[in-house]
Amino acid sequence: MKAIIFSLGGSVIVPKKPDYLFLKKFKDFILRLSKKSKVVIVCGGGKTARDYIKVLEKAKASIKERCFVGIESTKLNALLLATFLGKKANQNIPSSTKEFMHLYKKFSIVVTGGGLETFHIGTTSDGTTAYLTAKLKAKEFINLTNVN
Repeated sequence: MKAIIFSLGGSVIVPKKPDYLFLKKFKDFILRLSKKSKVVIVCGGGKTARDYIKVLEKAKASIKERCFVGIESTKLNALLLATFLGKKANQNIPSSTKEFMHLYKKFSIVVTGGGLETFHIGTTSDGTTAYLTAKLKAKEFINLTNVN
């Protein structure tokens, strides 16, 4: 079954607060899509991640520490989306490629955050999406964002 892969910006999920109307429409779209294809959604951290990282910069936290907080923000958004999608999607957000691949075999929709084994300073959820696109031998991914 063909995989359709999305990079979903955190600022789309939570522009200022969680966007219920967007999540509802996106859920309907993804559930229809998952009847014919595997769906992978990599969530970004958005404004939440940027706000947290900004505070840690002022506190003189290391770049690595700030990156880890950013990654956890992506996982929080992923957990929100996965829970919103319901039983067709995984409810445990993977922390490794091995965990991701296990979920990919089990569910028609797999939601994840950034990180996995792709971590390096400056890693983005788009980088994780590109990594998974290559890993699954998909030809492309769809990037949904509202940030330049």
